[in-house]
Amino acid sequence: MRSSLTGKSVLITGANGGIGYATCRQVLRHAPRKLTLACRSQFQADECKIKLNTLNFSKTPLDAVGGFEMTSDRQLKRVVSSLDAKHKFDVVFVQAGGAFFDKKFRFIKAREGQIEQTVFQNAIGGYLLVRYLLEHRLLSKKARIVFAGGEGARGVRPLIKKQSFHSIENLKAYIETGAGQKYNPLDAIGVSKLVSALISLKLASIDSGREYVWFSPGLTGGTYGLDHWAGLQKYISKYLVFPIAAAFGLAQPPRKAAGKCLLALAGEIGRSGDLIGAPETKALGQLCDQKPMNPDFTNQRLRDEFFIYLQRQFGSFPNI
Repeated sequence: MRSSLTGKSVLITGANGGIGYATCRQVLRHAPRKLTLACRSQFQADECKIKLNTLNFSKTPLDAVGGFEMTSDRQLKRVVSSLDAKHKFDVVFVQAGGAFFDKKFRFIKAREGQIEQTVFQNAIGGYLLVRYLLEHRLLSKKARIVFAGGEGARGVRPLIKKQSFHSIENLKAYIETGAGQKYNPLDAIGVSKLVSALISLKLASIDSGREYVWFSPGLTGGTYGLDHWAGLQKYISKYLVFPIAAAFGLAQPPRKAAGKCLLALAGEIGRSGDLIGAPETKALGQLCDQKPMNPDFTNQRLRDEFFIYLQRQFGSFPNI
């Protein structure tokens, strides 16, 4: 099956996960030039490659690469520097991450202080990945980069409150200390997706040659996101709540979500600078523009000051 992905070099982070793996399966149907499976460990990457090879009828070369630890600046820099610079990526799907279920905030050490773990693994890690891909000239001049979004960035009542900080001081207070709040894993996911939206929007504004899109296919069950939840909560959520939600059309399986992600990767959904997700107050539904749903999305000052904050923490952004 030919499409805009045919003959393109594609990189998918979290390729062994629910949506990541399902998206890889669909991408293979369109005969890309090469598909890079970016996973946290080499074992996961190799295992993913073995499973995908049984479906690889187009004989697309699969490159299994471990070491994509989205909470480690040093590790991401190391693994990107090991990639073959002769083969630039045309399409990148930054979707590794997930929820962090605990009763208190956890933080990752940064150059100046610390950064909340969920924000790091769902947003900062993606920023660092793109930064190092650019630094090592591994993105083609017209590459399309799709960041995994999430409706929690503008709230999904009653599960996730609307995330809005208005100023860099308020956002930094949350990222660096938790701002005196009680840790809520679902709200933390919402904040992380808001941060990834700010990053995607900023990159779209400074890199006019490439496309940066923030995209959510809507609420998806059957992924590994709940596997770190403790005991009974995990089983109730994974094997009771999500199946019931799916039965009533309130959630979708990874296969269906991956079909939407495929359209985003192929450029059939979303232009550079777009934030795409489900209708307001809902976690699943007809895909639409998210910008009117949260004033932080269009707060240019917040976006610019947060980008300055990132450069203080991780060094100057490469010239594009």
